[in-house]
Amino acid sequence: MPVTRSLSALGPIRKPQRFQPQECQPQRKSKATPVKEKINLSILDCPPYGNNVGTKYDGNVEHFESSIVTIPPVSKIRSPLLKAADRLSLGWKPEKFIARDKETEKLRAVLDSWIWQRQCGNVYMSGLPGCGKTRTVEALIAKMDKKHFVSVYLNCGNINSQDSFYSIFLHELQLACGIDRFSLHSSSDGKLARQKVIQLALKNAKPVMVVLDEVDFLVVKNPLVLHSIFELSKESKNRMAIVSIANALDLPQKLLPWLTVSSSMPHILPFEPYSSFELNAIVEQRLEDIPNTIDSAVDP
Repeated sequence: MPVTRSLSALGPIRKPQRFQPQECQPQRKSKATPVKEKINLSILDCPPYGNNVGTKYDGNVEHFESSIVTIPPVSKIRSPLLKAADRLSLGWKPEKFIARDKETEKLRAVLDSWIWQRQCGNVYMSGLPGCGKTRTVEALIAKMDKKHFVSVYLNCGNINSQDSFYSIFLHELQLACGIDRFSLHSSSDGKLARQKVIQLALKNAKPVMVVLDEVDFLVVKNPLVLHSIFELSKESKNRMAIVSIANALDLPQKLLPWLTVSSSMPHILPFEPYSSFELNAIVEQRLEDIPNTIDSAVDP
């Protein structure tokens, strides 16, 4: 008698599996390992900044952020070469300003006559960039007694129009005269702001010295604005002195007819390029406290 078995005794029925090539089989997602790269910090890879620079990235963000080295301030730089490069840059301002003695004396004579005798104090300083015009004015104002005048500094390189110039001028003049910040007057109209500037100069107890740097950028957009600025001295009864600094040499000559008629012709103060002796003195002053640099930088 044949032996019969029930289907349940054979267990669960499995589906037949199809054959799949290896390239068609689904790939499991593996955890990607980060690429280890060296941080390129060029000159900071070597001393004196330590041996922690150039550490490898191990995949941990906290380790990566802690391995970044910030550039130390100039006062903490130990490399004489980096110190010398910073001292010889245009942005370095030494405590003592040397050279330009002749130009400083002429400027002082004009400003002294303006302060004590109320003569016209308009000055037009011109010369090539980097020849010490702005530094000469800053050094002279720092030595003068601030009890007898107030000073306002404006950089005209960032001013777009005549209206914006007088609006900014009015704002800075009010701050220099000690007006409370909550009581400041503002005006987008250049003519109205100009009238308020003159009124404030007449009412203020001290005369106002106005230093206009990079004034030729403003004159390029409106040639007659320089004539309007120099007339402020006359309209304020010489209560204002305009010290303008520019790179162009011939701006007053172009405006000579208007300036002569209005008696607002400024004192012309040209700045010649530095002589070889002056350049040697400037380099020696900047590198005097850095060892082993003066002899190699300045020829005897």
